[in-house]
Amino acid sequence: MMLFNAEYWFDNDLWHNQWPMEMFSIGAFFDAGSAWFSQAPATLIAGQAGSGGIQTKMDIRSSAGVGVKIGDLRAYFARQLDSTNKDWQVSFRINRTF
Repeated sequence: MMLFNAEYWFDNDLWHNQWPMEMFSIGAFFDAGSAWFSQAPATLIAGQAGSGGIQTKMDIRSSAGVGVKIGDLRAYFARQLDSTNKDWQVSFRINRTF
């Protein structure tokens, strides 16, 4: 697995701490990565010589988008960048980051 993530959040200072906007934050992000699996995991376990069927091609995918944060609730709006016919995806997160 390979993962790259970059994001920047404009916290409530953007709104000069004016109520009710002080609860909101806006962010932008970029993600890129790839995941791959062994073609023959039994070959690796048995310790046989050779590549063991491990895929060496890294099909890296990327996406970018914006997010809105209200307290512990976040909403993300993202679009895949390496394809022209992908729709926007919406996801939600209801806990704090670690």
